[in-house]
Amino acid sequence: MGFMKSISIGLAFIAVLAVAIASSQGDEQESLSNQLRKLSLKNDSPLIYGNAELYEKYVKTSPRPYDVVILFTSKRNCELCDEILTEFEEVATLYRDQGALYPSGTQKRDRKRAVFFLVMPVAKSTEYIFEQLKLKSAPMIVVTHPKFAHMNPEEINDIKKTEFWFITSSDGVVTSKKILDFVNAKTGRSVRIILPLSLIHI
Repeated sequence: MGFMKSISIGLAFIAVLAVAIASSQGDEQESLSNQLRKLSLKNDSPLIYGNAELYEKYVKTSPRPYDVVILFTSKRNCELCDEILTEFEEVATLYRDQGALYPSGTQKRDRKRAVFFLVMPVAKSTEYIFEQLKLKSAPMIVVTHPKFAHMNPEEINDIKKTEFWFITSSDGVVTSKKILDFVNAKTGRSVRIILPLSLIHI
């Protein structure tokens, strides 16, 4: 009888410990979301300018309850990078203004994760990231989901055709609308371009 009681107490302790660990992980994930939200709302621009430390902390951490859209750019006289950055910022602003910095949906099948926008320029400290992802050119837009954090190089290579957009001159003029459609398709969001009233003809 005493043996069975000990087992019951042990199982109860394990259950309580599991709940405590799950709660702690949930708090930690929410803390990361809140930190990114604060960075996105800190200035007029919702863009977060990244470095190796931010990448490891917010993109490569697992688990995480949000998506990160990354624009990889070059600092070396990249006129196309500058053009894409302007359009990318417009999309990030639309996401912010339409509440996509927060998760949405109450039912599991309708639930959408919060989405944040990161700009990652080539620098000495970030070269290893470009090498890991085997990025040979910029600009490029990547939508990273939580599973991205623990993907190995082979798995990352497999998703390049769907989650990576290697932007080249053959893409023509890359407008904010094109970027928005790409990001919406990957995040499941329905963020829209809203025209000012002055441009709407009644």
